[in-house]
Amino acid sequence: MNNIKLGTLMLGIFILISASMIPSFHAENNCFDNDFDVGIVQPYPINGGEVVSTGELNLALKLEFEAGDKPTQADFQVLIESIDELNWQEVDSEIKGPYDLDPDAWIESFFDVYFDVEGEYRATFSLLTPITHEPWTDDNPENDAYQAVFSVRHNAGNDLFVDDDASPGGDGSSTAPFSKINDALDQAAPGDCIRVAEGIYQENLLIDTPSLTIKCDCDNPALMRTIDGGGTSNVITISADWVTITGFTIKNSGSNEEDAAIDITSNYNIISWNTIEDNGATGIYLHDSAQSNYIHHNIIRNNGGAGLFIWEQSTDNIIFHNDFIQNEWYNVKDKNGGNIWHHDYPYGGNYWDDYSGDDTNGDGIGEVSYDIMGDYDPMGVDLYPWINPHGWNNPPKTPVISGKTSGKTGKTYTYNLTIDDEHFGPGSDPFEDHVYCRVNWGDDNEEYFGPVHLSNLNPIVVSVSHQWDVEGTYLIQAKLIDAYGLESNWGTLEVSMPKSKSNIETLQLFLQNFFQRFPLFEKLLNQIIL
Repeated sequence: MNNIKLGTLMLGIFILISASMIPSFHAENNCFDNDFDVGIVQPYPINGGEVVSTGELNLALKLEFEAGDKPTQADFQVLIESIDELNWQEVDSEIKGPYDLDPDAWIESFFDVYFDVEGEYRATFSLLTPITHEPWTDDNPENDAYQAVFSVRHNAGNDLFVDDDASPGGDGSSTAPFSKINDALDQAAPGDCIRVAEGIYQENLLIDTPSLTIKCDCDNPALMRTIDGGGTSNVITISADWVTITGFTIKNSGSNEEDAAIDITSNYNIISWNTIEDNGATGIYLHDSAQSNYIHHNIIRNNGGAGLFIWEQSTDNIIFHNDFIQNEWYNVKDKNGGNIWHHDYPYGGNYWDDYSGDDTNGDGIGEVSYDIMGDYDPMGVDLYPWINPHGWNNPPKTPVISGKTSGKTGKTYTYNLTIDDEHFGPGSDPFEDHVYCRVNWGDDNEEYFGPVHLSNLNPIVVSVSHQWDVEGTYLIQAKLIDAYGLESNWGTLEVSMPKSKSNIETLQLFLQNFFQRFPLFEKLLNQIIL
């Protein structure tokens, strides 16, 4: 089938799991030959880098074909292998299909793989002929498989809570939280999640425990959650692997040349959904062979040094969907090369405020690539720079409210907000989106819920509850707000809460109806009373 031409094959690897089992990928180059023009070359982790557990795991695969000479049907195979010293050993293999290769449709397939051992794994995905299961191949069979390497790690950790309004001496529970993030770090074990309430935390953090997640535990995107370095040293230093930092404003580092908001000398860390601003020197500093770190959806601005500085054999880091704005030295400098600066079209790369290219076709992405500064020559390229800040972001869709439309006062009712993400498609942002839900109950009560991490495959349903105490007709309103502040339209549902009847009123109504049906009993009762 050497004459088969596939216009574009876009392959995204998406992880659907329970119990927060999300693998973190770093990528090898794809192995398709020229007959298979691969759209997305690098696979990425989805859903914010939660720690991965061993256990049953679903891999969902999506392919999109453009029109052209292509097979009409194909099977799809996944082969999972583990590394044993220097050799790959098969763990599991499965074939699904056949699939109709409709150029306008997505294909979804799910592979259940049980990982009973932590470690490094490789997934190889192949397109096969139906029934015979021969590869769509040329003379080199390696040219017809897509490979990605990923790691599975175990999380049996606990939640530790931090609130700057808490009294000192807490135990880190939800009822007696720590008052400082450093208190939680002193107690944290691998796999723990440190949940930080809104507030301003003037601290310098050293994270030397692996597999930690530190995240903002806020349900309202407007609330302040800041880690302030006090103008000295690094605000956050990460020397352990598998650390996730998400949801903070990180500011006020020292102003020495090697100070940074976030200093990383380790691997497989995830820095996402942060605002890194107003630091005395660099925003993010990767050095000492910091590899396979994943930096996305951050706003990196107004720092006194570089926005992002990479050197000392720090390679295979993935940097995309970040805004680099008004950093004093330069937005980025990479002294090594070998890092990844964009996803494929149409998801694109980063926004650079010093980018001078044009967007002639109106897709929001510049027509000319952005060179990543090195010492002398460019050390990388962002092929798909965005013209506007967070140009990859779309407003959330309007939520649909469902539930009872009538009831009684004094009783609690539950309503579902259905969030239909539908993020796949040109100009969308399928990577780790999360939104907050704002609900107005129509009785001067308003609540926020979230963050809700959106699914790329299925609608998300959020359940919320409320009780009305006064009879009347109420309009429930709900909208979504994303991390960039974009809002959906209001979804609405009208409900009626009649006045609840007292026990006496209920008895009176019963007797009235009873005597209407049986008038003889009413006469007998009157004679007895009289």
